[in-house]
Amino acid sequence: MKRKQLVLLWVCVISVGLGANAQDEAAGAISPHPTERFTNLEERAYHPRWSPDGTWIAYTRNAGTQSSLWLQPVQGGDSVHVPVEKNGDLSFCWSPDGAHIVFDAYVNDLQPPFDLYIHTLESSQTRELLAIPGNQIHPSWSPDGEQVCYSQRELYLMPISGGQAERLTPRGEEAWHPTWSPDGTQIAYTSNRTGNEELYVITLADGHIQQLTDSPGYDDRACWSPDGSHIIFVSDRAGQGNDDLWLLSLDDGMLSQLTHGPGNETHPAWSPDGARIAFTVFEWPAADIWILALPEGIP
Repeated sequence: MKRKQLVLLWVCVISVGLGANAQDEAAGAISPHPTERFTNLEERAYHPRWSPDGTWIAYTRNAGTQSSLWLQPVQGGDSVHVPVEKNGDLSFCWSPDGAHIVFDAYVNDLQPPFDLYIHTLESSQTRELLAIPGNQIHPSWSPDGEQVCYSQRELYLMPISGGQAERLTPRGEEAWHPTWSPDGTQIAYTSNRTGNEELYVITLADGHIQQLTDSPGYDDRACWSPDGSHIIFVSDRAGQGNDDLWLLSLDDGMLSQLTHGPGNETHPAWSPDGARIAFTVFEWPAADIWILALPEGIP
């Protein structure tokens, strides 16, 4: 990195009355910012993703060896099962128009390799996007709806309409968890090209790669703010033995720690209006989705 990044810890006080319930106390333990539980299930719930219009959160449920996709209304109501009829980690992404979901899944139930599939919500139809050797994982849909970026050791771009996939990152350098900038000009991702897991961003026009983080711990799962000014990510850089959410300002490199719970906070997803972050809290064997309200002015 060009200069040493400063770490700024937001210090806020949440008043908890004598009648506060356990959920209030748990929320205060996770973050100094207002936080609420979104799911409370017997199965593990993780990997939340807001619909483009902000009215739904899609997420993965897991019960033992079986995973499934679900939709839950943000304002309350019953969850809706998405019948993709596939199994696996089910890392996924909405299409920009909210009509489809692209996801990775096992080709043959519980056995690798992984492939990419597109599910159309209205018709409940699922089709295979790729049918090539290897594991294709971590799909991310471009803002213009024309391409999907995914990981197959390196990052690749694949037209939604079909055709030849194009390698995006240098051959031999592992790269994963790609995510498009809101304007579609850059892709942030994780790589261990320096021997440690750090965040990078590649500019599509010229292939220029910039390292965003530099930490003795690991940094992963970048997620852009809707205005493209910040990235939220997962890191163990606090040195407490667990994962927390951190906020990076792309303008000045300022870092802020958002969560400090006893479990692992991961899978961050920014709401379309920029006001909230949905994320997963893992406290093995449990996993649930929480929503954090950002302070005014952030981003």
